[in-house]
Amino acid sequence: MSKTYYMNRLEKNELLDSNNINGKLSTLIQKVEKERYTELFIKISKKIDQDDYDRKIALLKSIGFTSLQKKSVFTLSNEYPLVDIPKRLRFQSLNEEDLLYLKELIISSFQNTLDDNDILAIQQTSIEAQADEYLEGLRENYDFEYNWWHLGINAQNEVIGFVLPVHFKKRSQSQIGEGTFLYMATLPQYRGNGYVHDLLKKGTQQLQKIGISRIYSDTDYNNIPMKNAFKSVGYKDEDSVEILELKLKSK
Repeated sequence: MSKTYYMNRLEKNELLDSNNINGKLSTLIQKVEKERYTELFIKISKKIDQDDYDRKIALLKSIGFTSLQKKSVFTLSNEYPLVDIPKRLRFQSLNEEDLLYLKELIISSFQNTLDDNDILAIQQTSIEAQADEYLEGLRENYDFEYNWWHLGINAQNEVIGFVLPVHFKKRSQSQIGEGTFLYMATLPQYRGNGYVHDLLKKGTQQLQKIGISRIYSDTDYNNIPMKNAFKSVGYKDEDSVEILELKLKSK
């Protein structure tokens, strides 16, 4: 199973500003390989890196990184009014015993996905392995309750999709983390009806009710329906980022 190390901003800046970038990278690789990481991810932001964006990407590719995915980043402030949810769907909360069923829904949702990362991961491993990737090790990165997660159900009592809101781990006992979505999808046979707007509104309201500081989420740069949904709900188009990957040889 893959284990991903996400470089933080300090590590990224130290690497890209170093006069000995190969030596700096070698030191970092030795560190993370000892902890059995299998891949190294770095994120380059249009907003943060600005004029250096293209140079940094070219530099990373020159030392072995490959471009994994381009994403659009959306945010919603905690000052935004509580989102109203349309009535055409009813929502049913999940519990831990529903995880196997949820995995089946995630696998189904991969059909005709617009997410380049999912497409590549499925090609490299399997559709089942990519579904497991979303559901394994959740507590290491996120705080959540299973009853925050919901199925969307139509008037014919059919499950049309699901939304899985979480928030990032707390930095302190008094501070709740930023909210985000582990995964959200309309099942293939129900796409084209705008249900993603309903699912996003339900997930957004759930995060608002638990008092997160803000919601931070992203989607594939080419996923136009999801980008339009974020904008229609009130999210701010905050940034564009490129994620680059370096495969490691864990010992």
